[in-house]
Amino acid sequence: MIPRKFASAVIAKLRQGWTQHRSAENAQGRIARGSSTEAVRWCLVGACYAVDQVNPPVAAYQALTTLEAKVGGVAQWNDRGGRTVEEVIALVESCTEPQ
Repeated sequence: MIPRKFASAVIAKLRQGWTQHRSAENAQGRIARGSSTEAVRWCLVGACYAVDQVNPPVAAYQALTTLEAKVGGVAQWNDRGGRTVEEVIALVESCTEPQ
């Protein structure tokens, strides 16, 4: 399970802005480093890494491993045509430790 504090931060990033086919992008829709101040939208993988600001990003690895156990390739799942940010957030919530 994903720790609630980490999951909440990932969900906040996704609510701020979500994207597909790249980890993060800036306001002009160009690729951006997920941890940069330019980034305004993140895919699920990018949001996990953007939240985990330590090196190595152990919390991001653990969260992504949990998500992969549920859906397989997280990036591919995020990028599937027709996917919505609501579905992405629901996935994170379904893998979050209970209160």
